[in-house]
Amino acid sequence: MKRFICLKVVVLILVCGFAMNIFNSNKVYAKSGINSKGIKYEFGVFNSVEEKDVEKLNEYRTIVIDAQGYSANTIKKLRKTGHTVYSYINLGSVENFRDYYKDYEDVTLDVYENWEDERWVDVSKKKWQDFISGTLAKELVKKGVDGFFVDNVDVYYMYHNDKIFNGVTTILKNFKALDVDVVVNGGDTYVRQYVKRHGKLEKILNAVAQESVFTTIDWDNDNAFIEQDEGDNKYAKSYINFVSKHGGNVYLIEYSTDKNLINKISKYCKKKGFVYYASNSLDLGANATDEEKELSSQKIVNTKTTVIKSVKKIRNNRKITLKRVKGVK
Repeated sequence: MKRFICLKVVVLILVCGFAMNIFNSNKVYAKSGINSKGIKYEFGVFNSVEEKDVEKLNEYRTIVIDAQGYSANTIKKLRKTGHTVYSYINLGSVENFRDYYKDYEDVTLDVYENWEDERWVDVSKKKWQDFISGTLAKELVKKGVDGFFVDNVDVYYMYHNDKIFNGVTTILKNFKALDVDVVVNGGDTYVRQYVKRHGKLEKILNAVAQESVFTTIDWDNDNAFIEQDEGDNKYAKSYINFVSKHGGNVYLIEYSTDKNLINKISKYCKKKGFVYYASNSLDLGANATDEEKELSSQKIVNTKTTVIKSVKKIRNNRKITLKRVKGVK
């Protein structure tokens, strides 16, 4: 899979006079409503949107960007205005336009099919592990991102051995150790194997984003967007349901402008509790028109929010009282 989310929230709430216990949640909508004026849609993936065009992302709550090209100040503003920001990070391959490409060319493997400017990486090499989950990841966390959108875990599919499996696992655990969210793009072969060996996914990821469940790209016909064939659709569904069953949240990334097909995707996600983004461009730019945006992602049902009025200590606990807002449960 190519080019390409979930949130940890701890809440202590008093609602209608009844105190609730602290709980951990990996629900995708966790950060909704915080200073979110103008935010209409749940999720969008914008890898090719540059910092100078950041206003194009204003209407999406959870956004995926390539934060290597963004300043800490811009990311801070995005989060302050209600956005959850995930940065693209390439675990299993390296593009030749990255300024560090030459430094790690010696640990690269084969050229990435259909992406000739990119090579697979030997993720078992400590040199790469230290860089991608140490130096680079820490730089992005310092900029203020909420988590990582981790691409090319499928390196384990390409180079199917324990050395690569262990390398992927080490890097993902290092990401999680930075106390950020981890969303794996695709990665079915690796994720299934991890569950087989270790059972739970919580140590390596919060969510999986799966591309091309209902749509696909016809590489032999000018990269046209077409409907996914029945067999691949069935397999992709089995994978994302597997992830959901084992505690991970699910995002779908589709490529289409077909209204009927996108409505089909929307109904499926609503039924399953998944989130989708339908891009009108292979490079994952921003959908331009209002009609395209309407199709691109679920609408946020209620953007109203509430605030804490008071906090009182009760023995060893805290009682939090919320200001009531009409229409908010």
